[in-house]
Amino acid sequence: MKSSTKGDVYSFGVVMLELLTGRPPTGQEEGEGEEGGNLVGWMRWMMAHGKEEEVFDPCLPDSSVWREQMARVLAIARDCTVDEPWKRPTMLEVMKGLKMAETIECGPVSCDSHQEHVMHC
Repeated sequence: MKSSTKGDVYSFGVVMLELLTGRPPTGQEEGEGEEGGNLVGWMRWMMAHGKEEEVFDPCLPDSSVWREQMARVLAIARDCTVDEPWKRPTMLEVMKGLKMAETIECGPVSCDSHQEHVMHC
């Protein structure tokens, strides 16, 4: 297999999905629409069926601002993992999108309460 920048973008999208979902990229997990443990296929199925909120790892913060940031990162990850390489963004476009998601003001979740939440998960 030949490596390419568009392949790197796809891989980065998969890493973002792993962080957002808390799931491995492949596996034998069972459940509706799981696509045999294929994380990208599972994410596509969930979004196609209006289950975007269920994609996120329950250990992630639950404030509306954090959810908005995560939804934007999820959209970037979705764009990075499209099947057609020429439709994927460049890494520069990915970085711009991530910086825009970061500029959303932080909500009521403080670092301390976030760490306490993560410790319970």
